[in-house]
Amino acid sequence: MSRPNLYRSRAKNSPKLDNVRVGKDIKVDKEGDVEPGSGGISTFAQSSHTWKYPWLLPENAELGDGLGAKNDHGGHWLIIPAAEISLDGYKHLLSELNGRCEKVNRAREVFGELREVDVLPEPANSDKSVRMVYSALQAVHNGNIPIKDWDENDYTYIAILAKALDSGKLSLKDAVTSGPKSTKEQRFIAEAATEFMSAERKISSADEDEMADMDNDHALLKAVLKLDDTESTLYVWV
Repeated sequence: MSRPNLYRSRAKNSPKLDNVRVGKDIKVDKEGDVEPGSGGISTFAQSSHTWKYPWLLPENAELGDGLGAKNDHGGHWLIIPAAEISLDGYKHLLSELNGRCEKVNRAREVFGELREVDVLPEPANSDKSVRMVYSALQAVHNGNIPIKDWDENDYTYIAILAKALDSGKLSLKDAVTSGPKSTKEQRFIAEAATEFMSAERKISSADEDEMADMDNDHALLKAVLKLDDTESTLYVWV
């Protein structure tokens, strides 16, 4: 499958494609192998003017044997294992891919699509549950709510997921899981929603009525995303 130029924000001297966060980017089974379909490393079809150190993986650069590129939502592309592989093997292939990336020369790059997610607007979807999840993701992105181990790629990704939810391109059903397996989008939505609720509690007033309303809203958000389901693999976020 052909792919476009792919961009990523990372360190000054490396795109760090091999910075694989187990449980966030992908899942690993008991044997130490990457679970098929559980995620990959985030890249984007366009860069963003807000990124400090953008990197480019040219469209004509070979991914090499063992890696593939999968478009998941909007301009978001995952660099995924093309076959069954160990975590160490996956990281090794990604480290080799680092050498095929280039630093972005801002003067010659066009920044278009990702400007649209600089600030997420109010939701347009008519479904109450979708609006509730969107608003949580919107608050995380627009407010840059601190989340452990998140970087500029992750905040860009959560904005793309929010837009996909609001437009209906990502169904609420696909954004939620209650089983033992999970996708990257499900994990990021769950973590963002959980951190949103935590941040909201920290700044809440002591007014009993406001606290009661907030608790009700949080209970509904947990129910919609099944974050209160102890059988769900995403229960760990709560």
